[in-house]
Amino acid sequence: MEKFIVYNPTQLFFGSNCVSTYFSKYVQGLGKKALIVLGKSSAKKNGSYNDVIEQLNKSGISFVEYWGIKGNPDAEDVKKAIIIGRKENVDFIVAIGGGSVIDSAKIIALCIQKDFDPWDVVKNVIKPQNALPIVVVLTIAATGSEMNPYAVIQNNETKEKIGYFSPFIFPKYSFCDPTYTLSVSKEYTVYGI
Repeated sequence: MEKFIVYNPTQLFFGSNCVSTYFSKYVQGLGKKALIVLGKSSAKKNGSYNDVIEQLNKSGISFVEYWGIKGNPDAEDVKKAIIIGRKENVDFIVAIGGGSVIDSAKIIALCIQKDFDPWDVVKNVIKPQNALPIVVVLTIAATGSEMNPYAVIQNNETKEKIGYFSPFIFPKYSFCDPTYTLSVSKEYTVYGI
């Protein structure tokens, strides 16, 4: 039998209404302004977006949003989100979505403070020594990104898709309310399993 050690610093909140129950209490210590990273529109359809906005407002935390992370996240979208986050001087990142949104948020969190190029980070040309805190609100269970220190993004110019590891990109908090996944098709639910 092999020996191993597991370390997972992500604090996971699971269950119906976990965002409305715990979110504001835990994110209050992360800062005064958040960058919310989202995909296309599912966060509005499944209610997760409205729940998060309500909790941020309740906590007195201001926010800016970046919409449009694609199913295969790319470095260009990550760059655009970094520009917004730097301009707005955000303190932490909130990812509302699945693996692509979460992976993008992780690279954003690594790059935003020093304005690093995300592709240079993924290619290990630049090695960040910290990241902004990441909060996840999961809307589709598939990749495990809500609990791990990995991210995958692609570069459409070079036609590369690369995985990346950093101990700094474990999400601080992950909120997994299964009711947000009810709008996911049976087909995609099976793929995620």
